[in-house]
Amino acid sequence: MLRRISTILASMAVLALCALPASASTASTSAAHAATHNFTVPTIKHHNVVTAWGKYTKINSARVRVQICVKQTGPAFAVGAIAVVSKANGSSKNIAAVIIQGHRGSEACGVMTFIFYTAHLKVHTFIGQGGKIIATGAVKKIY
Repeated sequence: MLRRISTILASMAVLALCALPASASTASTSAAHAATHNFTVPTIKHHNVVTAWGKYTKINSARVRVQICVKQTGPAFAVGAIAVVSKANGSSKNIAAVIIQGHRGSEACGVMTFIFYTAHLKVHTFIGQGGKIIATGAVKKIY
């Protein structure tokens, strides 16, 4: 009976630690080192319809929080910006901000915290028409 109770208590303690927000579980170690870095995303040559920017924060060696934003500056069916984070082995994940059937001045942002995808961050913009991407900007390596 005592063994069962100690197992339950240990399980509850592990669950409680996992349920803590990232900032609470690493506040003492990451707060002093986490800094937010802003970046811009290259525009698409010969198209004046999209601008993009963002920021990232390396929370610790295993987590990075990325925000990417896009603004439609001209006529287009769809515009967007993508941030691609990757591991050292090349596997990757992404987050995007997309405006569909927007108008000049429309803005959108996407934000996500990635775990274990802290080796590289690359960004680029795109324009969509008829369900296809018709133009992309140069890929910019942020880190």
